[in-house]
Formats: sequence, C-alpha cells, structure tokens
Amino acid sequence: MQYLLDSQILIWLLSDSKKVNKNLLTVLEDSANTVYYSSVSIAELYIKVSQNKLILPKLFLEHLTDLNFIELPLKCNHLIKLLSLPYHHKDPFDRFIICQGMVENLTIVSSDAVFSNYNVKLVSPL
Repeated sequence: MQYLLDSQILIWLLSDSKKVNKNLLTVLEDSANTVYYSSVSIAELYIKVSQNKLILPKLFLEHLTDLNFIELPLKCNHLIKLLSLPYHHKDPFDRFIICQGMVENLTIVSSDAVFSNYNVKLVSPL
C-alpha cells in the first residue's frame, strides 16, 4: 500500500511519541509499503519553527530519508483538485495534503477527524 503522512504524524513519528499505535508503526516500517510525506508538511512545520511554535529534531529531513519516506512535491494537478474540494476544512496545508492524497490515490495517515469528511482513504494513528 501507499501512505501519505499528515504533518502531525511526522512530528509524532520523529519525536518517538506513543500516540502512534504499534500496528501502524509496523505497517509504515514494512518495506512492501511506500510512505510519502508532503513538501507542504515541511513548509508548514518550518513556518511553525520560524514562529517559535515548534522545535524540530536535529537532522529532521535526514531522518525522514533514513526512514525511507519519500517526498511528494505539491504539483499543479494537486492544486487543480482544490477547485472541486468541499470546504469542510479551513487549514490550507491540510487541504493541500487531502488533494495530494486524492489525486495520487494514497491512504492518508492523520489524527484529524475533519479528514473523514472527504472522499479520501484514511488511517488513524491512534
């Protein structure tokens, strides 16, 4: 399977949070699965760092590579999907991730309940 991690999930995974259940960790570590993170998430996290709202682990991006996660850039066809996306969620970063998941047919890993209002495959980390 192919998964796209929400920004919060990235933080939890890299901070050794106990919020991600062990079954999901096993799935994400399985080399038969492909795990993506969005360039949008990196932008969101770095904005929070610049506002002193978040501290990221050192070598954050390198750690994502070590985990064999693959960056998914935001593309024009993802943005075109925004035109038809219902406005259940006001967070623009989450809306971009939802569009990426829909267009690329990925299962999104998120703890955000609002994601379930969209026609997207979703897995909760809890």
